[in-house]
Amino acid sequence: TSGESRCASTVTQSQRLDNRSNIDKLDTAANCQYITKPIVLSCLMLNARSVKNKLAELHCLIFSNQYDCVFITETWLNNDYPNSMLDPDSVYQIARTDRETRVGGGVCALISRKHHISVTAAGLCTCKNSDVLSFDLHTELSKYRFIVVYRPPDYDVTAHNDALALSKFIENRTIDHHGPVFVVGDINCPSIDYAFSLTAKNRLEQIISDAFNYNGFCQCVLSATRGDNILDIVCTTEPLLVSKTNV
Repeated sequence: TSGESRCASTVTQSQRLDNRSNIDKLDTAANCQYITKPIVLSCLMLNARSVKNKLAELHCLIFSNQYDCVFITETWLNNDYPNSMLDPDSVYQIARTDRETRVGGGVCALISRKHHISVTAAGLCTCKNSDVLSFDLHTELSKYRFIVVYRPPDYDVTAHNDALALSKFIENRTIDHHGPVFVVGDINCPSIDYAFSLTAKNRLEQIISDAFNYNGFCQCVLSATRGDNILDIVCTTEPLLVSKTNV
């Protein structure tokens, strides 16, 4: 594979439009208009540990499969690598947050051009070391909000403040949105117990765990993604929309 870990998920939503004016005229089927509109998103998430030396593998993945969204953590990209190098055929819309201050990190999202998206201004997140991007994917009947994050495995004072800023960003982006929210990426929090109590063994990871717990998120990845640990997440406020995940 082209990265250390990979997680694929499918988001499914069935939505209905009912003709409420005919609710009292159910004597004939013609009097009630009932429309079922399935929306299925095929998504891939991977930790690349540098896309720069894996461009051929990336192109094979994104061009041989019809993904709606591809989320990449640890891109290690900078201004020397334009979007055209990631997607030379311009099949996808690309949103990315590169780490400017040091080597490593970075997150990127490739979204099929058949979808309309709006990307959140980068300045809304005040994280210093964690890399975050957020965008909304618009469909006819709903709007999905995605937050892509990479948190390095640090536990110093700066990392503690970063965790607070990340938690606040997740909270703000959740409470001001009236639709499904997904947080995907690599947060390097191996001690969080997603299966039961969403508790962690240290204060920093508990801050992030509380952000998910207090804002109604559910982790959809319950299998280890690196060694024996769950480091990669697909957390959502609407877990019933996720039909399956594969690690």
